[in-house]
Amino acid sequence: MTKIEKSLANMQEISKAGFLRYPDEFVVGYFARNSWNRVLDFGCSTGRHTKVLCELASERETGICDIGGGQQVKLKNHTIYALDLDIEVLALAKKRAPYSVTITPEQINIIPETSLDSVLTWNCLHMNSITEQEKIIKTFNRLLKQGGTIVSNHISTKDSKHTTNSIENIVEYKSKNRSYEIILYFYNLEKIKEIYTKNGFDIIEIYKRTKENLLNNHIVEYYLIVAQKK
Repeated sequence: MTKIEKSLANMQEISKAGFLRYPDEFVVGYFARNSWNRVLDFGCSTGRHTKVLCELASERETGICDIGGGQQVKLKNHTIYALDLDIEVLALAKKRAPYSVTITPEQINIIPETSLDSVLTWNCLHMNSITEQEKIIKTFNRLLKQGGTIVSNHISTKDSKHTTNSIENIVEYKSKNRSYEIILYFYNLEKIKEIYTKNGFDIIEIYKRTKENLLNNHIVEYYLIVAQKK
């Protein structure tokens, strides 16, 4: 097992233990206010966002608003694909979102080319080197319709987890009295923009989210990005 594979495996263990259990408000807001029929949740983990996407789709098909209440129906006009590396994690996502289509990376070609309205990839890309990120975004370009969007986040170099001058940093996460080493990749904003623009996308929304603990000056900082296929 390579160090990257080990890092990804550790992240899956943390996810199964309940880390990142709740959906992000930016993700919920974006998909609640925009029109879409086919979405890929890439790196879905245990399905925190897959569940919300299925609830939003159910609301639109039934006219009953029940976001967060668990209302999900068998979908006729929407398709939510949920992709992850780990079979156990995918099973948890399927349990939370039974009407999603769960797939592994090897099964991604079941998604027709130029068929997706949007791809969501949250807390995922910065676990990959820039070379891998570009490969992933090229795949998104192939699967998205013209005008389709990527909704993503990237960790900032100002985040306190960036402890060295290196792009690649090993970060320790603790969960249930265990420690896990995760590899994260830190790029400046100009480099992050370039990843999208050189692979067929325009960035149409970009926000910076910063949280600082004033007691110890610990900073958590991410860029929230919406990129549109040209």
